[in-house]
Amino acid sequence: MADLNESVAAGACVQAAAIALGEPHRVVRSAWSIGTASVTDPDPAVDAAELRARYAAARDRPGAA
Repeated sequence: MADLNESVAAGACVQAAAIALGEPHRVVRSAWSIGTASVTDPDPAVDAAELRARYAAARDRPGAA
């Protein structure tokens, strides 16, 4: 979980800059003073297989994007 607002956009920018500059992601992230991320563990109470099955059913439903 990112400890940063707009973490997806920031990550995309870091990736693009790393490629454009030919630098590792960590170098760009450090230069830009991008925040850190906290590691979270999966919730053992969640049935992951059932959740994946529900997602797949929704994804494969006719008319789904």
